[in-house]
Amino acid sequence: MDYLAPLKGGHLAGKEKLDLLARAASEIETAEDPGQLVASLEEVTRFFDKELYVHLRQEEVGLFPALITAVGREGVVSAMLGEHQSIWRAIDNLQEQLGALETADDAEKKKAAQNVKMI
Repeated sequence: MDYLAPLKGGHLAGKEKLDLLARAASEIETAEDPGQLVASLEEVTRFFDKELYVHLRQEEVGLFPALITAVGREGVVSAMLGEHQSIWRAIDNLQEQLGALETADDAEKKKAAQNVKMI
């Protein structure tokens, strides 16, 4: 039995949402229908809030303790925990930008687009 299959599946689903985020970010400045972009960004943030949260907790509770036992906390586990923290900061930033986009004028949309692209 492949015990890592659910985690692998979570990575694939996350990649799909990141692709959606990248497409939406590239269209923010020129979109004729900002509502569709906001909807795409909301879909991504819902995924982050629900599925990604569960996925990261599964790694932190199920996978990381086994890795710490096998190789110690420093190195790969420490790096992955740092990545998780970076992901949460990026999600917070994305949610802030989404709020800004809902009422943005053109200059604010451009700034929000640049910020979303950096995520």
